[in-house]
Amino acid sequence: MRSLATNAVIDEHRRSPQPGQRSEALERLMVYFQREAAADGYAVLVVKPFEAYRLVENARGLGLGPRALDDQFYASPEEAEHGLFLRRIHDLFET
Repeated sequence: MRSLATNAVIDEHRRSPQPGQRSEALERLMVYFQREAAADGYAVLVVKPFEAYRLVENARGLGLGPRALDDQFYASPEEAEHGLFLRRIHDLFET
């Protein structure tokens, strides 16, 4: 999977993070990340609809809420989805 995470693929996702016509490399990465989504527990939290979004990690304990992954806020769901994609790319290279 690491070999698919090129600058061109990352830029392609930045331009169009929502499903649609994608290159084979980006599509393969997205399918891989969808399978891993339950394990990593990452999500996009709507702080203020249409204005502020942030990345969170869902808690792994009963009664615990999600915790912010960082201090960054995103202005749109698309920007947040790309931020989540970059986080998963980062994690891919850390393992």
